[in-house]
Amino acid sequence: MEHLLKSNYQQNKPTIFVSMNTKITSLIIDDEQNNAELLFEMISRYCSELDILGISSNVKNGIDLINKKKPDLVFLDIMMPDGTGFDLLDKLSFRESSIIFTTAHEEHAISAIKSSAIDYLLKPINRNELISALNKVKSVKEINIKQSHDSLKKPIAFP
Repeated sequence: MEHLLKSNYQQNKPTIFVSMNTKITSLIIDDEQNNAELLFEMISRYCSELDILGISSNVKNGIDLINKKKPDLVFLDIMMPDGTGFDLLDKLSFRESSIIFTTAHEEHAISAIKSSAIDYLLKPINRNELISALNKVKSVKEINIKQSHDSLKKPIAFP
């Protein structure tokens, strides 16, 4: 890699480093403190590739936190006192986060799929299902990184 960097530097070419091991930034939005803490603990114990940037307990603060932190992933409860996870998604200005719904309400699964959620985890969250959902997120992130990297290789046409 050092050779590539030196060679590109001498030729006045940019060197782009793409790491597939970059931590996935994430937020937890859940009005039930016990559930948020349990999910945080599970992630800390079993998902070292995640970096939790914050936790919110309602829709309003969740919107602000997502728009400010711009995470790769949001763990999103559906039923909260000031609205639903779907309300939150409708009001976001930053829409690039992957969503994993975490809820005790299985009747919202079809709506979650229609909102392009990566996964839908029923509470209490099962460790293996959490890990499987995170593998989906990692796959999507790797595809996005590869597509971004490939787009940088395309020649630029000047008039």
